[in-house]
Amino acid sequence: MKTILAFCAFFCFPLLGESLKSPWIDLSYPYNNETIGWPTATDFKHIKVFENITAAGFYLAMYDISVSEHGGTHLDAPSHFAKGKWTLDQIPLDRLIGPAIKIDISSKAAKNADAQMTPSDLQAWEEKHGKIPDDVILLVFTDWGKYWPDKKKYLGN
Repeated sequence: MKTILAFCAFFCFPLLGESLKSPWIDLSYPYNNETIGWPTATDFKHIKVFENITAAGFYLAMYDISVSEHGGTHLDAPSHFAKGKWTLDQIPLDRLIGPAIKIDISSKAAKNADAQMTPSDLQAWEEKHGKIPDDVILLVFTDWGKYWPDKKKYLGN
């Protein structure tokens, strides 16, 4: 069975059928003024504090950055959904790295913005590739990234 490796759902080895240009593929979006966040979240801010030659004669660049924890590509810690569970810094790294498979639900998502992965999607994957291994990371492909960074298209109403 073919698998790929994933790291924090941000990076992974090339997906099936893609050439090996680099051992890692960045699946994240940059944090900038186009970053999409949760609708009630504070927008990304990058404010120049200083960017010039100092009185001492050397160049210095300083910025203030603020962003909601629910913006852009991110990982929600278990503590976000359950009191007393792991915070992000408590998650052992080996829980964020491992074999992964891609479940493609893009055809359903193209017809229904609220499409969800269902057991039948997993069964279809298994019919084509074999049994899903235990402890595998599921990467669910919706193709919704084609709407980034258009907030209205990406999030809907």
